[in-house]
Formats: sequence, structure tokens, C-alpha cells
Amino acid sequence: FDYVSYMSDKGYAGSIYTAWTHWQLSDNKHSSLWIAAQLCRTRILEYYHQLNLTDAERGILSALTLGYQDALSDDLKESFRTTGTAHILSLSGLHVGIIYLAISMLLSFLPKRSRYYWIRPVFTIAILWVYAFITGLSPSICRATIMLTVVCAAILFHKRAFSHNSLFIAASIILLINPMSLFDIGFQLSFSSVFAILYLYPKMVKLLVTKNHLIRSLWQALSISIVAQIATAPLSLYYFGYFPTYFFVSNLIIVALVGLIIYSAIALGMMAILSHLTAIRLEWIPVEIIQSATHFMADALSFFEHLPYASIPDIHVSLPELFILLAIVWAIILTLIYKKRLSLYTSLVCLIALLSLNIVHSIKQPEEELIVYNRWNSTEIELRNGNKKSKITNRDLKNGYKEVHVGDTTILALSHNFWGSANSENISVSHEVGYLLLTEDNSFSMLVINKLFPSAKIILDSALSAYTRERLVNECQKLMIDYHDINQNGAFRLIF
Repeated sequence: FDYVSYMSDKGYAGSIYTAWTHWQLSDNKHSSLWIAAQLCRTRILEYYHQLNLTDAERGILSALTLGYQDALSDDLKESFRTTGTAHILSLSGLHVGIIYLAISMLLSFLPKRSRYYWIRPVFTIAILWVYAFITGLSPSICRATIMLTVVCAAILFHKRAFSHNSLFIAASIILLINPMSLFDIGFQLSFSSVFAILYLYPKMVKLLVTKNHLIRSLWQALSISIVAQIATAPLSLYYFGYFPTYFFVSNLIIVALVGLIIYSAIALGMMAILSHLTAIRLEWIPVEIIQSATHFMADALSFFEHLPYASIPDIHVSLPELFILLAIVWAIILTLIYKKRLSLYTSLVCLIALLSLNIVHSIKQPEEELIVYNRWNSTEIELRNGNKKSKITNRDLKNGYKEVHVGDTTILALSHNFWGSANSENISVSHEVGYLLLTEDNSFSMLVINKLFPSAKIILDSALSAYTRERLVNECQKLMIDYHDINQNGAFRLIF
């Protein structure tokens, strides 16, 4: 994961660390629409805390209605990821679409031929942007709102809505506002899934024609889920490295519950306003529905997560393989739709190229890598050999040291100063130490360590106190010892 490129795409040019003793609050206050939106979302979150909800119920409600995921436990987040329903945690086209459908149903009494029909798209646009505001104006929700705003504008001016042109106009507006959105994961997944739905859904839904309303509705929902998953599968494999096997069933149940929870949250807001204006307290009705729906959602997630082969993990896709996978998916789709030989030949050529790349990767010797992370008051070392990973933490340093061999290089982690007194015990190292990590103990002396390990590069861990790190840095500079201060220079990475 290239963190520098990721932050650059988000608009950050760099970062700096400043100790709390070196800065102070000023009297200057800055206000903006985004800050006002964040404050609005915070007040709604505070209102959620006043409701009679468990932590899990409140976490799911906050994530599905406001996009606030910090209240979700790690276990719940993992359940969403494993079942292929993690996309519902990020406010996107699904949530905005549910709001759009609710507004359409409420204004369905205005027919298309009515002179007041223009109220529907105008009111819809206004409500969608109000919803975007109260959810904090997150990029994903703004992206979906812009897309539906374009659709409503097309309806207002008597143009064809939900067309490819509407999608491309929305994408153009977003990229004009922020060109770096092109590299945003949410942008790529959103537009890939919507494009696939616009292009493939009408064709797929015709594969099963039935007069039974229930079967037809289930098939339509299943078709949308399958089409969106097929279109976004290569991107999901590239970014997340796993594939959920029961996504087509889990999405049917979870998405239906998402709609129920969002509609209940809307009712909850209306009841709260009514209770404020009158003495009638009716919030308990939607709260009961939210509790039941969130509880059932948690049980459904747990059920699908614990099914055998619930997901295929550890799938590693490189950037060239991503483009080849995208070409294979769309070539196969075009072959099935148009029955063209060229599309079939293209898919076969791409498949051969993909297999060739996999063969080359399997033959190539995997890189060995060592990373010492910047963890405050804690030690964390990670060893990577291809797809295999292992970690060394404080628990592994109970004896005061840990010796690691990577190739011909020896890395020694010291959490205890064995040479702090004349009667101390010495440690025996089987190889010449190339890198020496000092952590936890604040009594190390570089003069002594340099005599014992003259050729070692010193790594100063964040678990050392600020005073000790500063002292050891000064000693390293005086003795001309090569060193790396993790707290100041970031994580230490070594590739063999």
C-alpha cells in the first residue's frame, strides 16, 4: 500500500509532527459549509446516544444513516467485509437512492402531466442536498447526490433520465471540481457499478420473465446485485484482496434491512420534531423497529460469515492484472450479448496473458521485507516473505532481546540494557548484527553499544521516551553512528 501516493491523491502535500508543548490555540475562528455540516452530524450522533440502543445497534444506525463508522466494533466491520456487504457502511448511491425512492413515493400524487410536476425534481434535489449536508458532506455522498441531481435536472427539462449521458455529466462535474477524484476508490467503484447497472441490468433482467410479482421483484434485486458485483469484482480484488462467495444472497437481505433502517431513521427524525412541538412522545415506535432490524442484521451477518468458504482471502492482484481482469470481464460480457468473435478472441488472449503473469510471479523469488512501525509506547515489527507475514511485538521481547535472521542479515531487537551494570549478563548473538533496534529501556548508552556492535545501524523505536531518543540521537551524531529515529522519520522499512 503506497500511503504517500494515497495521501497525495487526497490533496495532502506532506505531514509534520509538532509536540503539544510547541503549539497553542489562537483566537481566530474559521467557519465553512463543511464545518457546519460536521457540527450538524455531531448533534445527530449525540441524539443517537440518548436513545435506548446498545453499542452495536447505535453503531449500525450511525454507519448506515450518517456514514459514521467509528462506533462499529472490529468484529462487525469484519463481518460486513467477509459477507461482501461492506459497501453499505460508506454512504453512497445506495443510501441516496433509498432517500430518492422515498421522496418519489411521497410525491407520487403529482402526475407527469400536471402543471406542478416540476415540484417533484426541484423538491427532490433540495432534500437530497439537505441529506448530504446532515451526513457531513462526505465525498461519496456528494458524488451520489450530484449524480441524482443531474438525473432530476434531466427530468425537469424533459430529457431522458438515468441515461449514460447523465452518468458521464455527473462524472465530468466531479472531476472538474476535484480531478484527483479519479484515483479515489469510492469514485471508481461507484461509477463502475452504476455504469454496469445502466448497461447490463436491462439485458439481465430479461433473462427471467415471469408474471409472479414476488419472483420478479426478487429477480430484479438479485440482478442488480450480480451486475454490480461483476463490474466491481476486479477493483475489489485489487484493493481489498478477497472475494465474498455468498454476496448475491447476503446483499438481498442486508440491503432490504438498510432500507428499513433508513426509513425508520427518517420516521425517527419526524417523530423527534413532533415531540419537540407537542407533548406526544412517539420516538419509541421507530426505535423499536431500528432495534429489531439492526439485531436481525447482525445475526444475518454472523450466519453468512460462518458459512463454509464464506470468502476467498489473500487474493493478490497487481495493476497490470487489474486491467487484464477488467478486459476479460467486459470481453466476456460483450461476447454473451453480441455473439462477436472478436470479443471472444480478446477474452482468450487476455486470459492467456493473465495466466502468463501468474506463472512469472510464481517463478519469481518473493521479496523479503522488514518493517518497524511507528507505534507510540509499543513495539511492532513485521516480517514479510511474499504473501506470508509474521509479527514481533512486546510479548516476544520478554527476555529482553529478539534475534531475527533475514537472508544473510541479522536484526537484533533490544528491550533491556544488559550492560547497564558491572554484574549484568551478556547476550550471545550467533551472527554479526547489521541492524540494532533499541526499545523500551531508557538506560542505553551508545558508547557501550558502539563497542559491542560497531557495524550495526541503530533504529530508535517510538517506545523509548522523548528524552532518551533525543539523548541517543545526539550520541549517534557525535560518534558518527548511522541511525534512524522512527518517531521523527517514520516507520523503518528494509527490503532484502
